[in-house]
Amino acid sequence: MVGKLSFCLIIQEELKLFFESCLIFYKRMQGSRTFSPKWHYIKGPRQPFGSLQCGYYVMKFMTDLMEESLLFIEAK
Repeated sequence: MVGKLSFCLIIQEELKLFFESCLIFYKRMQGSRTFSPKWHYIKGPRQPFGSLQCGYYVMKFMTDLMEESLLFIEAK
């Protein structure tokens, strides 16, 4: 289980670097010389580690967000 967790963290960090690179490239194309994205870590509903019900958690979060019309949903 520790191996899966470290693999997920590596993938998460690689995705973060990819999106930062895309945002920086986009801003440079717009003419901005300096840009540093700021990441905000948002707490939300999480599925148990190793669970295969990811679609349920995504749809539940989206449903809660749309029904409540809130910007923030408390972690349950």
